[in-house]
Amino acid sequence: MNETTKAKSRRTVGIWLVALIFAFAALLGGLRVYAAIEYRANLTAVAESINIPYLIISGGLTGLGGLFGLGVVFLRRFWVPKAALITGTGLSLLYWFDQFVFVENTTYIGMAWGFSLLMNVILLGVIAWMLTRKKTQLYYTKKELE
Repeated sequence: MNETTKAKSRRTVGIWLVALIFAFAALLGGLRVYAAIEYRANLTAVAESINIPYLIISGGLTGLGGLFGLGVVFLRRFWVPKAALITGTGLSLLYWFDQFVFVENTTYIGMAWGFSLLMNVILLGVIAWMLTRKKTQLYYTKKELE
């Protein structure tokens, strides 16, 4: 009997890194919701125009997006890399929407926009790169190693 030993491909370091990125996004979103609720009085004392419901909604969306990305990364389905990249892009767009629509004084954004853009591109690039690597594709397509 000459049978080949078949083993399932394992999660790569890249998958864990992408999961960590999404976990961090979920944490930041949850902390934003918590801070908006807990420090509502302080925030409105600083500036009457701070929109507390918007902070809660956008933090909730960031948290849910991060949790979705975190959960979906570990599924062994062929559509996961696309779903994770779309989720990362959605979180990125929510960040930039926050920066240019919600923030009243864009002076500080103008000073650090290069760094923000660089970090945003790096994080999306890491997600895209890690999810398109050959080992990662093997994990998601359920191809068996011989």
